[in-house]
Amino acid sequence: MDIKKIVKIGVATIICVLLILGYYFYLTHRNPGGAENEVQEKTQYEQIIERDLELDYPNTPREVVKLFSKILECYYNEGHSEDEIMKLASQQFLLLDKELQDNNPELQYYSGIKNDIRNYKNNKRQIKSFTLCSSDEVKYLTDEDSSGVKRDIAYVTCSYFIQDKDGFTNSNQCYVLRKDEDGNWKILVYYLVEKGNDD
Repeated sequence: MDIKKIVKIGVATIICVLLILGYYFYLTHRNPGGAENEVQEKTQYEQIIERDLELDYPNTPREVVKLFSKILECYYNEGHSEDEIMKLASQQFLLLDKELQDNNPELQYYSGIKNDIRNYKNNKRQIKSFTLCSSDEVKYLTDEDSSGVKRDIAYVTCSYFIQDKDGFTNSNQCYVLRKDEDGNWKILVYYLVEKGNDD
């Protein structure tokens, strides 16, 4: 056999082996999810504060309460700096109806949150999970506001499973939301309810 042919076959074989090894390396080290994996790796805190609520506002009353409750989890379950808590509070404040905002200016609202966080920590309290009522259980009504304009109202209940130094308890909240002029559901008021109380 000719030496040139042997060299050509040898070089071609080496190139094929290198291509196969390169492709194997690519397959084993690539990031299959790309941007999807980046989102999954973000903490709940990062997902909340990076969400632009002007462009991506929750579109149902349940989704508003779900986001509100995720912010509560961040407050009470994680250690955050004062600046981070302020950012969370600013996002949560955007979920409130204008009437509730007027009665609780942002700085006053933030001060109340700091007190609640302190109380939770003192009592070693954490929100372990929360459960929203189903979409079918959301109650919708029409009501007149103080200026006589008819507004859509929704009632959403949420049950919080809480652990503290004394054990586990359930806390049930009813959220009353009102649709604003832009069609966004905003939290008008929320209050504790007894389990089984549908009013």
